[in-house]
Amino acid sequence: MLEKSKTLTGYPGRAAMDVSFEHGTATEDNRVNQKVAQRMLHKLGVSVDTADNGLEVIQIAQRISFDVIFMDCQMPAMDGFTATAELRKREHDCEPRTIIAMTANAMQGDRERCISAGMNDFIAKPVRIAELERVLRTWTSTHRLAVELDSILVAAS
Repeated sequence: MLEKSKTLTGYPGRAAMDVSFEHGTATEDNRVNQKVAQRMLHKLGVSVDTADNGLEVIQIAQRISFDVIFMDCQMPAMDGFTATAELRKREHDCEPRTIIAMTANAMQGDRERCISAGMNDFIAKPVRIAELERVLRTWTSTHRLAVELDSILVAAS
């Protein structure tokens, strides 16, 4: 398993950020929210495709490997909870994806519902770039640790 890594310096006022997520998707039914997420993530060094609903992201994920998926929870055709469950079912033969809920649902219990649905983390809308950066840093560290553990296990066997 190869680790993707690059240092981000393009965001004014922020320290360089070492990120292993290079390509993601913003799964969101609102075009304006898609564009906002795309621009913010681009500033943080992540190239981003978009999907209009959960069904579309599942279809795209069969063809394209995403490092990170930002998932709205309430969408037509297939919501983010159902899409996450389906993506998790299909991970048996590949590395688990990082799926981050990005939703307007920010009431008590919403974060827990997202996590129990199989999402890794939660960002409430309106999304702030500092929060995106926090999530990317958190899951980059987790990803990097998993890669290191895999390397140790392979070397030990």
